[in-house]
Amino acid sequence: MTIEEEIDRLYAGSKTFAVPPSWHFEGESRNRLEMRVPLSIDYVTEEGLFLYGSCYPHVKDGGVTFVLLYHPAQGLAGPIVRFCWNPLHDHKNIGGHKGEWAWKPIVTTHLHGFELNRKYGWDGMVRKNLPIALPVDEELSDFRDMLEYVGKIFKIADIQRVPVPEWQQTLI
Repeated sequence: MTIEEEIDRLYAGSKTFAVPPSWHFEGESRNRLEMRVPLSIDYVTEEGLFLYGSCYPHVKDGGVTFVLLYHPAQGLAGPIVRFCWNPLHDHKNIGGHKGEWAWKPIVTTHLHGFELNRKYGWDGMVRKNLPIALPVDEELSDFRDMLEYVGKIFKIADIQRVPVPEWQQTLI
């Protein structure tokens, strides 16, 4: 099986969490929450397949990213698909996509879809960091709505097991 066939299989498979998902602080800075949860397909934990998530605890319902991540013991590791909910920065396709979003910045929720980026092959998807994205038109009003959408796209059946981050208010 080629690496592209393996990535296709991992993306297409119906996934569940191998362990309960939970958020933790990244490093000592405590300015970002992360999770990295192994995933199973057909009750078999897939080596190197994870749901990675990150968010900022002081930005409620914003700056949230989820990645279907392939990180094998050997070989090239990287994202299969990435979703950015209410991002804190824009995304530019820099002409890599035809149509309205070829050069126009995307400032809203967007998806770096597998189908859009697989034309680059696994090597290109990883090295270019899933360069093509499109805005998400679905209204995702809260964290649970957003998770439902991510679960459909990433094919993770038990996505609602992801806890809502403990958002923290900060004083200015």
